[in-house]
Amino acid sequence: MKKLEFVLDKIIKSGIILYAVFAPFSISLSQIGIIPAIFFWIVKILLFKNARKIRGSFINIWVLILVLSMIISSFFAVDKIAALKGCRYLWQILILYLILNNTDLKFVKKLIFILLISTFILSLYGIYQHFYGWDIWKQKTLEPKGKYFVASGFFGLHLTFAGFILTVSFLAFGLLIEYFKKFHLFFMYLSMVLSIIFSYARSAWIGFIGGIVSTTFAKSKKFALFSVLIVLIFGMILYSFFPEIKIHMKKTVSFKWNKDRLSIWRIALEIIRDHPIFGIGNGNFKKLYKKYMRPDDRKPVGHPHNDFLNIYLTAGIGGFIAYIMIFYLFIRNIYKTYLSINNKEPFYKGILLGSIGSVISFLVAGLAQNYFTDSENGMLLWFVMGLALKIEQHFMKGSE
Repeated sequence: MKKLEFVLDKIIKSGIILYAVFAPFSISLSQIGIIPAIFFWIVKILLFKNARKIRGSFINIWVLILVLSMIISSFFAVDKIAALKGCRYLWQILILYLILNNTDLKFVKKLIFILLISTFILSLYGIYQHFYGWDIWKQKTLEPKGKYFVASGFFGLHLTFAGFILTVSFLAFGLLIEYFKKFHLFFMYLSMVLSIIFSYARSAWIGFIGGIVSTTFAKSKKFALFSVLIVLIFGMILYSFFPEIKIHMKKTVSFKWNKDRLSIWRIALEIIRDHPIFGIGNGNFKKLYKKYMRPDDRKPVGHPHNDFLNIYLTAGIGGFIAYIMIFYLFIRNIYKTYLSINNKEPFYKGILLGSIGSVISFLVAGLAQNYFTDSENGMLLWFVMGLALKIEQHFMKGSE
């Protein structure tokens, strides 16, 4: 039986590694790694008593409330089958618990290096796409933007590409802050930042600013002011020398260009007003959209282009509160752990600091787009949070 447990552990860890390697390149290949890892972890739990002591975290109760709220909301939906089917993305939450129960600090460090390197390769490919406009992977020409092109990496959508790199980039940024003299980290981070810009995903641009401000402020107020100044100077350079980026910057703050998005948010809020307790369940927004439309509103869409509104709609007030509490508690506790770790552990301090930026940038970007329910970005979020929480548990509860 010990040999079987050893084999299961190897399979589980191999699956987690495969996810870190392939997540930036292919959702199918990343799931080929992570789903069997979860399956064999469950097998391990069923076979071995010592594996049944499942390690959780301080967000457990709120994760449970989010899941239950979304399921309960489905029974109050117009299309109950669609609502229940829409809950299937919640399996991604298991990734967090997979990490917490099947890794140690050394393995976490290995996973972070792999994820950073694979995402760095993705960012280089995105920069290439921006200037040359050819998707080698899909053998097609990319969407033009003046003389350049919209980068989408190996993903089918530029928003997914931007959200993925945005989340990982702050792990690199956190390490850069703690290892300021490491030039290769600066080059890696700069590559990721450029690829986010070249995605032309305005939601990710806003998320990037939110992540920079929060991460540097967590380090020190002086550092935050310095970083904001650098971002402003960098933004002015882009505004001056890249006409299409200039246009998109203007669109970000233009009422005219955001009229459709604002009308979608208005409709979402009106639906919430009429369904304040249980929401309307997954897959029902488009069905109710027509009822609330005005003559000049955009044609019906499948989601409200806002993670917070979408969670309220699909999980009701209970799920909405749980969603906020999950990330509030994560940020608060990770920050406390970051402050408590000795400066002789710059790698782990950097990852904890960076994970705060990852989550906040994800949440800020989610104010203008649905990233949480996007499979590639949703899996990545729970993966990054799992790595950070494993570090937090090690330093707050002692070595295992």
